[in-house]
Amino acid sequence: FFFFCLESGHLISKELEPTINMDTIVVDFYRRIYADLKIDSEEAKELKEFLDALNVPPDKIIWMRSTAFRIACESLTDSRESNITLLRTVNYIVHSIETNCLDPKDPALNAGPVDSDVYSEFYRGLFADLKIDRDESQELYKFFKETNPPDLASLSKARFLAFKVGCEFVSDDRDAN
Repeated sequence: FFFFCLESGHLISKELEPTINMDTIVVDFYRRIYADLKIDSEEAKELKEFLDALNVPPDKIIWMRSTAFRIACESLTDSRESNITLLRTVNYIVHSIETNCLDPKDPALNAGPVDSDVYSEFYRGLFADLKIDRDESQELYKFFKETNPPDLASLSKARFLAFKVGCEFVSDDRDAN
């Protein structure tokens, strides 16, 4: 599996170039995906191949997800529509990372299907002030671990609803986003 690294200007094989920094490779790949603010079927296939070839170590997965958001912020514009399209692309990348690189934990005993209305209202409360403080972080943990833990079949829906509700809070103001 080969891909082009913009920073170095070289065609790279992860197997042949072990000295290439994984961070640089991932950041470069994300920037290329975000260049047109969307992900098409060819890029979706390439993303899966990229993640498979990269063989992401478990301690790097959280970094991969957070970096997807950090690099996406470079592509924010003053257009609400473009920013929503970008957010959908981030959602696709995060979903791909989770489905290709993570093994789900056994669900809590009281886990069940996601209630769209309950989850959406919870997310709206979290997003209302456009930041999550320590108390809200604890509420989030309790919501997913105790109050409304999703079963394995519902994890994608829980994340989808977070992004969908998040889109309600996207504006034309690049700095606010």
